[in-house]
Amino acid sequence: MDLNAIPAYRAKFERDLRILFPTLSSRHVRHVEIAGLAVDEVSPLHSPRYTILYIHGGAFALGSSRSYRQHLVRIARICNARVLSVDYELSPEHPFPYASNQILKAWPAICAQYNLRPEKLVWMGDSAGANIALSTALRLRDSDPSMLPGCIALQSPGLDATLDGESYTKNKERDVILTPAALEFYMKTYVQDHDKNDPFVSPVFADLRGLPPLLIHIGSDELQLSSSLKLHEHAKRDGLDVELFVGEAMWHNWHLFAGIVPEAKDALYRMRDFIDERIAE
Repeated sequence: MDLNAIPAYRAKFERDLRILFPTLSSRHVRHVEIAGLAVDEVSPLHSPRYTILYIHGGAFALGSSRSYRQHLVRIARICNARVLSVDYELSPEHPFPYASNQILKAWPAICAQYNLRPEKLVWMGDSAGANIALSTALRLRDSDPSMLPGCIALQSPGLDATLDGESYTKNKERDVILTPAALEFYMKTYVQDHDKNDPFVSPVFADLRGLPPLLIHIGSDELQLSSSLKLHEHAKRDGLDVELFVGEAMWHNWHLFAGIVPEAKDALYRMRDFIDERIAE
């Protein structure tokens, strides 16, 4: 893969997601800017029960709220929640920790704009976005724990820049979305010269004490399965309220296929149930 081809990869990613996952509706989507951060506000069909800050995936270098719209609309409907999807700056032009810095800067303004206490909001992300969500939560815990969200939900998270674990070999022919070469390439665009073992780069190595309830969804056929299993072990070690769900025979980011794959839709309902139990109306 070629760094110079990143613009072409981005264009293909946007095109492919829009073809694969046609937008359910744009009627309830509003574009706003909060503290310099572009945000798509997706409203549910009825009055929202809570608000989700969503950090989209795309291997740190790809993706947008626009390409993720069908997923965001579906989450808003299933959870009956307002979903705020942030369009952070992408790597390699903006490597670690640029995206996390943007979210940390905008987070107090997001809470103020919607007149919500942080503990009444959910952070959710998939793939690279899940990494950014968890890394940013760790930084917030260390700087201002009173601003932590009520819970964090991760879909197919990318947690380990060292790519260490049995699944990186065992599942290299099973994961129909990710390849080892692509994973290594995009991790490099994000990490660049930084230490791969830094827990803010690879949250699988972090001390997780003090974080809010954590939900981890990963597919049994994913390259990154080992990292999620390890994160779950560490979360239990550190005393977190944590739940792990492994989707049988599911691939990377299977949640995005909820419109055509029953197991993916079921997984989103499981995610809703976890959140409902922890975020009071």
